Amino acid sequence: MNQVFLTGRLTKDVELRYTNNQKAVASFTVAVDRDYTTQNNERPTDFLNCRAWGKTAEKLKELFFKGKKILIQGSIYIEKWEDNKIKQRQSTIINVSRWEFADDKRQDGYSGGQGSGYGGNNGRSSNGSQRQPDPGMPPVEQLDTFGDDGFGEEDIPF
Repeated sequence: MNQVFLTGRLTKDVELRYTNNQKAVASFTVAVDRDYTTQNNERPTDFLNCRAWGKTAEKLKELFFKGKKILIQGSIYIEKWEDNKIKQRQSTIINVSRWEFADDKRQDGYSGGQGSGYGGNNGRSSNGSQRQPDPGMPPVEQLDTFGDDGFGEEDIPF
């Protein structure tokens, strides 16, 4: 089974592009702390490249920005190519299928979302300006953040 759950902070704003077929693709990097400390009492951090497609990509661009904490569910993809010196290269990418807000407290009253895009952005739009909560948004208690796939928040090992 190729499935990962990660919690971390975005290192920069989400970059949104469109393919030739007008399919949205978002790219971003998440800084993820390891679960141990070194002898110097420091926590090593991994920087993981992530990619999302379609409506998930568009919602991530709308709702997330540099420094925002996120929980993502996805799969590992190894991208392989040849560089201009005909040397084999590869890069590990997390293909995001679902996401959830991971900040401790939301200012706008909504606490989570998934690839379908529930949630808000602490009252900020993607460009940092003040944004009003969506009045059509269901109350937090009605949000199903991880769907009916048998996984719940208690299954996440952190």
